[in-house]
Amino acid sequence: MKKYQIIPIMLLLSSFLFICSCHNNSEPNPIDPDLIVTVRFYIDYNHQNTTEDIYYSCQVQNGFLITDKPADPPQSYYPEFPNFKGWSEKEIIDNYNDLWNFDSDVMASTMQVLRMYGIWMAPGE
Repeated sequence: MKKYQIIPIMLLLSSFLFICSCHNNSEPNPIDPDLIVTVRFYIDYNHQNTTEDIYYSCQVQNGFLITDKPADPPQSYYPEFPNFKGWSEKEIIDNYNDLWNFDSDVMASTMQVLRMYGIWMAPGE
């Protein structure tokens, strides 16, 4: 008998979840061309918890290139990954296309702060 009491509750809960998921039809935040974005560069994604971890910081307006590029970090925190490959918005990249191209990638952010991470590779990668 208890089994039959649970079924209506499960149906009600499922219906509620379905309605809630369908109700959120809001558009993503549009990119504001007047937004000035603070770009914070971190030597790697493991060291991004405090303001002391910020390697370099600059500001750039949406729609423009990052022209205030930091110098490459002198060394990695991890000796097994000594080769600096570049900067990325992603903490871990899938391929080199995920690296930020300072010659062509323009700022297109909906946030006031963008984090960039140093990407390091082992020898031979």
